[in-house]
Amino acid sequence: MVIEAISPQLIPVWFYMYGGVAYGIVAAISFLISFFSFKLYKTSSLKTNLILSLSFLSLGVAFSSLLAASLYTYFYIPYFQDDVNLGFLNRNAFNLYYLTSLISYVLFSTMYLPGKIKNKFFAFYVPLWYIDWTNFHILSIFIMGYVLLMNFMNCYKKRNFNSYLVTFAFFTIEVFHLLLLFIPFDVSLYLAAHALLSVGFGSLLIMLIRVSVK
Repeated sequence: MVIEAISPQLIPVWFYMYGGVAYGIVAAISFLISFFSFKLYKTSSLKTNLILSLSFLSLGVAFSSLLAASLYTYFYIPYFQDDVNLGFLNRNAFNLYYLTSLISYVLFSTMYLPGKIKNKFFAFYVPLWYIDWTNFHILSIFIMGYVLLMNFMNCYKKRNFNSYLVTFAFFTIEVFHLLLLFIPFDVSLYLAAHALLSVGFGSLLIMLIRVSVK
């Protein structure tokens, strides 16, 4: 289901509430991860913790934009007669989601790129205003695939519980985008993908809390 690309009348009203709940849970966990990551950065001064904090802060903003659009659409039913306003709202909410999510994923990748490549990485320019639903998820799968690979390698070396939690979190991000590509075949995958993502983010939050209390 590509919410921003179709008429609101084609989407059941209840979907916006369930979608809003899913967005809200993921956004809340993202902000908590950002908080605990920044807390670790203050005590350790490790740049990776700061990048992690900024990345999840960006993801929190991304899902908050979808949450706001979904709740607005759900509670203002009379506006369903005005396709232009709702279309404009959802389209811009998703555009903000695309932008902030990709910023987050690029930040994730900088934590694992070699120094020489990292210094030149931001020279690459992506025209974000041309990115649509499918291209966004394909690009996200590509970027997060690299991040996941690096985490698998790190997990294989360390083989401790914290590394498993981190790897699982990035694994769920990868699967999340893969599932959303198949929404045209089964709409229920939309909510399932977000439920899986919240579980993955929860595992990363658990890891950060474990490290913080030590």
